[in-house]
Amino acid sequence: GDRVFWVYTVSPLQTIGDIKNFVSIGQEVIWRSGVSVNSSQVHVLFGNDPLNFEWESGFARTQDLKPVNCFNYATMGWHRAMMEKLANGQLFDEQTRQVESSKWSSFLLKNKDDLELITKLSKVAPNQGLKF
Repeated sequence: GDRVFWVYTVSPLQTIGDIKNFVSIGQEVIWRSGVSVNSSQVHVLFGNDPLNFEWESGFARTQDLKPVNCFNYATMGWHRAMMEKLANGQLFDEQTRQVESSKWSSFLLKNKDDLELITKLSKVAPNQGLKF
C-alpha cells in the first residue's frame, strides 16, 4: 500500500463516521498527509497576541470570527510521499489536509480527570462497542 492510517487511542469517543470520513478523504489522489481537527469560533491568543481578532476592534461576535483549527490527533495518515519527512521526524507540513471530525473526537484521554469525564460522556456518546 501507499498509505497508512493511525487511529489514536487517546480519543476513545471518536465516532466510526469520523474514521470512515478520514479514510475516504485519505484516498484522494492529491493527499499526502492528514490529521483530524476540531474547528472553533472563539477568540484565540498565542501567548498574548490575538490570532483571529484585533484588540482595537472591540469584542467581535464569536459567530463572526474566523475559525481556528485545533489538532485532536484522533486520526492521522500519511502517503508514501511523506516518508522522507517522517524519517526526519516531521509528521506534517503545509500541505497536510485538516479533516474536521466530530466534537466526540476532541475529548482526549491524557490524565485521570480526562478519564472521569470520558467515562461520564461515554454514557451518551455514539455507541462504539466500548465498555468504560
